[in-house]
Amino acid sequence: MKRQFIAFVVFLICFTAAIGAQDWRIISSISDLEGRWEGSFNMDVPASPGDFIPKSSINFKMNLFCTSSNYMFEISIDFEKLLDDFLDMPEAKGIGVTKELLWMVLVSAIEDQTKSSGFNFSTDGYTINMNLSGDSSDLISDSDEYFINESRNMIRIVFNEKMTLGLGDEGISEIILNKR
Repeated sequence: MKRQFIAFVVFLICFTAAIGAQDWRIISSISDLEGRWEGSFNMDVPASPGDFIPKSSINFKMNLFCTSSNYMFEISIDFEKLLDDFLDMPEAKGIGVTKELLWMVLVSAIEDQTKSSGFNFSTDGYTINMNLSGDSSDLISDSDEYFINESRNMIRIVFNEKMTLGLGDEGISEIILNKR
């Protein structure tokens, strides 16, 4: 058993080192971004009882479709776990709020925040979908940084400002997308 544990730890260290040791270079040509890219991750939301926010997580998915002339980002944010965790809080049970009412309030708040950003906005179940498109030449000239690995099968986008949902969440400072 001890030997299996040690082997597992060695595997995790090697796997982590392989991901961290990627040789990244700054993307300077839109041709490096051409194609379909996708990635996902869970963002932790720490508990904040004073603000009625439970300890939870939110699942993000991001796709980038890029040609020599146009790009489109598709972002899906799944809030179902957060809503369920909120409804499990004793404070929420005491006021009798429903999942649908909570969802409507959340959607309204996020929709108001994204109106001026240029994102198209829709919902599906308890997921918010947003997309943003534009001229590809604008993509690598904005203030975010885009990197590509040596194998050209992963890109890393480093945001100049941490993206947060305003829920006390850890925010997103970068994301890695894989070539599809």
